[in-house]
Amino acid sequence: YSLAGADYPEDVRLLTRAIEKAGLGGSTTVLNDTFGALRAGTHRPWGVVLICGQGVNAAAVAPDGRSARFDGVGDIAGDWGGGGGIGQEALAAAARGRDGRGPRSSLERLVPAYFGEASPRALTKALYLGRIEQRRVSELAPLVFEAAEAGDAVARSIVDRLADELVGMARALIRRLRLSRLDPEVVLAGGVFRTRNAGF
Repeated sequence: YSLAGADYPEDVRLLTRAIEKAGLGGSTTVLNDTFGALRAGTHRPWGVVLICGQGVNAAAVAPDGRSARFDGVGDIAGDWGGGGGIGQEALAAAARGRDGRGPRSSLERLVPAYFGEASPRALTKALYLGRIEQRRVSELAPLVFEAAEAGDAVARSIVDRLADELVGMARALIRRLRLSRLDPEVVLAGGVFRTRNAGF
């Protein structure tokens, strides 16, 4: 089983017990979901995978079976990106552009309008009071890619930051497993990779 949430040995033990208790039969091996995405997307049993969905994660397997990955548990592990990271950056850029702390951007108009609000401040208040669920901020990711494609410099900087984060993850794993001379396949998995944004 290749499962999200199988980040630490404690998680793997908990998930293994739950699956075994369900009585699905056979022996149970639980791996982090990154390894399933890697295996599904490669032509060989080794390579690098970048996950960019709600959040980000990455893993790699060497030809000799050695593996490496990141904890993938969010901000506390230094992670940034995915739909959640992009949406949060867009929200901050909209607020900061409107109140003068940051550069002006079409996100000032597009972000609140997406949620039916008149201004970044109104959207912030709606999120703060719980009228709009915080988890919905990740829905802004496609809007940021569209704004970047239309020439918005602030949106482009968010998209570029995400690309840099993903490249950094892949580079770190390639170095850790000494794959740079082996031409590893790099699998891209997760909903954010559906974008057709050429710059990304």
